[in-house]
Amino acid sequence: MAQADVIVVGAGVIGLCCAYELRKRGLEVLVLDRGRPGCGASHANGGWICPSYSDPLPAPGLISSSLRGLLRPENPLYIRPRPSAEFLRWLWAFRRACNDRSYASGLRALARLNERTLSLYDEMLSDGVAVEMHEEGLLFLFISEAGLEEASANIARLTTLGRLPAGVLSRDDIRAEGLQVSDRVVGGLLTRPDRHVRPESLIDGLVKRLGELRVPVRAGVRVTGFERQGRRVSAIKSTQGSMVASHVVLAAGIWTAPLAAMLGMELPLQAGKGYSVTMAGTGPRTSRPLNLYEAHMGISPYEGAWRVLGTMELSGMNTYLNPRRLVALKEAPRPYFRTWEVSRIQEEWTGMRPLTPDGLPIIGPAPTAENVAIATGHAMLGVTLAASTGRAVADLVARRPEADLLEPFRADRF
Repeated sequence: MAQADVIVVGAGVIGLCCAYELRKRGLEVLVLDRGRPGCGASHANGGWICPSYSDPLPAPGLISSSLRGLLRPENPLYIRPRPSAEFLRWLWAFRRACNDRSYASGLRALARLNERTLSLYDEMLSDGVAVEMHEEGLLFLFISEAGLEEASANIARLTTLGRLPAGVLSRDDIRAEGLQVSDRVVGGLLTRPDRHVRPESLIDGLVKRLGELRVPVRAGVRVTGFERQGRRVSAIKSTQGSMVASHVVLAAGIWTAPLAAMLGMELPLQAGKGYSVTMAGTGPRTSRPLNLYEAHMGISPYEGAWRVLGTMELSGMNTYLNPRRLVALKEAPRPYFRTWEVSRIQEEWTGMRPLTPDGLPIIGPAPTAENVAIATGHAMLGVTLAASTGRAVADLVARRPEADLLEPFRADRF
């Protein structure tokens, strides 16, 4: 029977960062995953590390502004109708969170969690975690004055919470840097502190470093249940037998909800499918990731490849690649550039991002099991918040949590 101080269930970027931080405290850690490391939402996303622009998904006016297109499969935000009471309750709670008060409190909570994001990634690099990381900021492009004003206001809110302000660029400024944007582009915003990584390299680098630290990462292991003694989990039951640990961390993305249900917890998670298309070649002539604001899409340049990413599809638990959404993804950038050509495609991908109705992750102790911690629900901010989440979970397990840091992210807040 396998034994460890801590078993982390989930080998996506959140689970691996939790395992990494726990091991740094001298704990014996074992990581389990139902697939291979990073095979879920951590695989082919944009890899943005953007504390300068981290906000909750439910925003004031989001539902009303998107209402006409919500049922169109090619729309950036698409909801597939389905007869599910659970989904309807989630959707109603999401709608209620689309207000100024909830949005402002969510911004404050995320800004505080992000205070150490960049320094923690620097610590990882110094410790030998090999990753393709680029530190040239995030460039927003706008084809409407309204979009530029809206994004400027959002970044200004974050600036009051300690984030550095964005630099305003004219169309000529952008072209002077070599990016040939179209005449429709009215300007840009550059958040210089932000970074991006190739997420596959981050997963590989963490797995390799964990191996060097003698942390096993076991792929293809399904958790089938838990053994309990009172309010504590005494062992995990799995397809590879029972495993004993003093603490358990559930960090399995969207699959955290069914795991928590085995412990009598209902986590309100929905799968928000994101899509990406990775292409060979140079792509747009920029080394910075691009946020195509009105299109609700992005572009991440990497070594020898570039990736178009975006969309939010609420269609249940599935990884079906909708052809209409892939076509929309490839065509949406066209208005932003003088020329737009789709290069040789390396990969078309979709991943299920775990969404909570208030747009904040769930990080903290499980209300039904005193030696279980939960880390999920990071939506599109998984890579941004992973390092800070890992540190917070390790502090929690070590019984040295930072006062009130995790209060907005409690599992029992719903």
